[in-house]
Amino acid sequence: MKPGAAFSALIVFFLAVGGVARGASQNHKETLRGLTGVTLRVERLSESATYDGLSARLIQTDAEEKLKKAGIAVLTAAQAAQEPGSPVLYIFVNAKLPYNSAPYAVMITVAVLQNVVSARDASLKLSEVKTWDAGYLTALDPSILKQARTMVGDLVDEFVRDWREVNKK
Repeated sequence: MKPGAAFSALIVFFLAVGGVARGASQNHKETLRGLTGVTLRVERLSESATYDGLSARLIQTDAEEKLKKAGIAVLTAAQAAQEPGSPVLYIFVNAKLPYNSAPYAVMITVAVLQNVVSARDASLKLSEVKTWDAGYLTALDPSILKQARTMVGDLVDEFVRDWREVNKK
């Protein structure tokens, strides 16, 4: 099968099943224990995704509102640098038009990045290690690409649920 045909078949599969989601495992949830706030980083969107109505600013605003409503502080980068692990809630929406034709192949990742220390060598300090993540892979027609914003919101909600689970008062 030609690479283009294989990719097209994969896109048709995603359209048929509605996408594939993955969430955090229990040990990843534990990395959220004691977390009081995060800085938020939303990666830049592709030009075509922006043209078709997806907005990084709105994605960021939605996420900030969900975090604040849950009682998770939204920190500046300077504030986060003062917190243990310098936690970042990282949002990446990779929306590409394969072969410049619809539908978009959309991969969404919401992850917590933290600075950690190696268990084997305490002198080895690692920056921005992914300690929690959830994602979604789907195909969206350009006319409904804005739905990716809702999918990001669902993943932020998953983060909030996991955070609440390990930070019960």
